[in-house]
Amino acid sequence: SVYAIVAPFGCILGGFSIDAWGRKKVVLISIIILCLGWILIVCAQNGETIVIGRILEGLARNIEATSIT
Repeated sequence: SVYAIVAPFGCILGGFSIDAWGRKKVVLISIIILCLGWILIVCAQNGETIVIGRILEGLARNIEATSIT
């Protein structure tokens, strides 16, 4: 559910980022954020860390989805 809550923010952030930096840089930045989210999820010791990882993953996926379309 955290993924769905963060989705609109990622899309809006992606749109503004594309205008500022261009598609290629935004996709590269979103891949880095996505990897950080997955690292947090994999190394999680508690539930809060998993939720933070999912928030980062949701932001990155929606930024990237906005950049690609």
